[in-house]
Amino acid sequence: MHNDTRFAASPMDSCPIEILGLIFTLACVDDGYTGRTLSLVSKRIRTSSRRHAFQSIALYGSHQLSAFAGLLERVDPQHRRVRNLYLADRRRVWLEYKAGQDRASWLRERITEDFHITDPAREYSSDAILRIFRCIAPTLSTLTLLLFDRYDEMTLAMPFPALKELTIYGSLLDHHGNAEVPQCRALRRLHIVQDFSLRKSVPRAVSRVAPSLTHLRISRLVSAGLGSGEIVHGLERMLKQPQDDAVFPSSLEHIFVQMSQQEVFYHSGKSQLKDLAMRDARRRVTLLKPHLWSPADSFTGRDGDVKYYMGIKAEWERRNAGLGGLWDVEQSDVLASYGYCAEETRS
Repeated sequence: MHNDTRFAASPMDSCPIEILGLIFTLACVDDGYTGRTLSLVSKRIRTSSRRHAFQSIALYGSHQLSAFAGLLERVDPQHRRVRNLYLADRRRVWLEYKAGQDRASWLRERITEDFHITDPAREYSSDAILRIFRCIAPTLSTLTLLLFDRYDEMTLAMPFPALKELTIYGSLLDHHGNAEVPQCRALRRLHIVQDFSLRKSVPRAVSRVAPSLTHLRISRLVSAGLGSGEIVHGLERMLKQPQDDAVFPSSLEHIFVQMSQQEVFYHSGKSQLKDLAMRDARRRVTLLKPHLWSPADSFTGRDGDVKYYMGIKAEWERRNAGLGGLWDVEQSDVLASYGYCAEETRS
């Protein structure tokens, strides 16, 4: 009888299948590395871990998106159960430093790739993203979706019945077409990163998409006036508890707002947000200290703030592991909350 020599005997081979399943469920919470590694341990472990291999996956750039879409379409449906997905339409070199890499070498590598690699994502086709979501939407629980380009179709235009946590750019709530993000009744935590000016009402959009939301975070808010999607107005109306759809969901327990950039930090909108947070007797609204990023980051556009995006990825992995992630806010991060205002110093 022919023996598969690719695998050596492993102590895990003697574990009951039920114990292995529990181990794989708890272990496969990173970007897919653990799932790939388990497939190399032994033939039995590869077979046993197959249904957990795609449990948590991180994808970067259109080449990976197209390859993964094709893989999912070939895999038995019972083995393509993705629960946690981090998806970015930029290659990894755009969003992460390598171990020990400084900013100068990162810039050189990125510029080299830009000159020598053609990225099909620039064709603004959402085909690969939609193919992935059609395969995994029924099981997806957490999703971080960082799309730097606008696409020909709404990428979230399908039901996500199990989705509990979502991180997206604000522009997805303000899609240029007629399609809208569908209602996600299971969604409890929503993180909105502002990228463009928000023309539509954010409170109304959030209430429609996630009527049972408990946690909301709005990051990198670059304006409290025009282009802010009526965020300040919606918070003010929420404090007065009006009975209409112009406010955020009544189920909200925690709202974190973080402005961005030094010059916006001293904008009058900051004073409005501080006042709101300090007046919220139900202690829902918290204004975080602003995310200040170097003017040099503007050289490469909004995706040049590498440490910020590495932080989003790290928080996604922490949430997959059952930790607080971006919802675990330290008192040192708070600028204003009910009855509290931190000391401020100009740098």
